Amino acid sequence: MRIKNILFVFIVFLFSISFWACGECDGTCCKKLEQTAEIKENPEPWQSLYDEVMRVHDDVMPKMGDINRLNQDLELYTEKNADAIDAAQTAQIETLTTALTKSEKAMWDWMHEFKQPQKGEDLEKVNGYLNQELSKITLVSDLMLSSINDAKTFLDSKKYY
Repeated sequence: MRIKNILFVFIVFLFSISFWACGECDGTCCKKLEQTAEIKENPEPWQSLYDEVMRVHDDVMPKMGDINRLNQDLELYTEKNADAIDAAQTAQIETLTTALTKSEKAMWDWMHEFKQPQKGEDLEKVNGYLNQELSKITLVSDLMLSSINDAKTFLDSKKYY
């Protein structure tokens, strides 16, 4: 019986928090949902190109965690093997770390600079902009995947994993 009481109190607590959180909403979340629904009902002519840009971004964005982990792994490898690492390996590790860091920065820069087109903007300008952004995010993706692959290959060759 005591477990049922605890469970009941916990459920009431969760509902209370969810209602409290909804009361804190300034309306922007509801507006975004309305805009999303409107876009699905009346897509802009550039929507498919925008979706492609976002697909490339969404495919590679989760790799940011891999970049951070690999940077840490390279640092740990260097610390653990400091006595055995020669100048050539040190340079190789620095190159790998620099490539990982540059690819991460490229993603952050792209995300900060990217502007979602607005409904009613000039179609020719929006298409040109989205084509440029597709090229940029594809380069960022290639840079990230390449730096990740190179770092993994190095660590695998050292039987680090």
